[in-house]
Amino acid sequence: VLVSRPQPDDKKISAEAPKELLALAKAAFDGEQYAEALERAEAVVAAAPNSPAAAEATTLMTSVKSDPAKLSRAGQQLDEKFATSYFA
Repeated sequence: VLVSRPQPDDKKISAEAPKELLALAKAAFDGEQYAEALERAEAVVAAAPNSPAAAEATTLMTSVKSDPAKLSRAGQQLDEKFATSYFA
């Protein structure tokens, strides 16, 4: 049986979602979870490309992508994520 879901208030989502995603991206970065940080930062930019949160997310992505050690670690984390999902 298909049931329609109530639609959330789009204005509320557009204002809060990028901030929340950015906070999650920063937390992942601080926890050295660079792949997750990149994914979440990209989601911020996609959700609100002209926002201050997007500017911060872009800076966070640049700090991962410009550091060979962090970028390498992000690649390893993605490999682990895909391997885990493949064998699950």
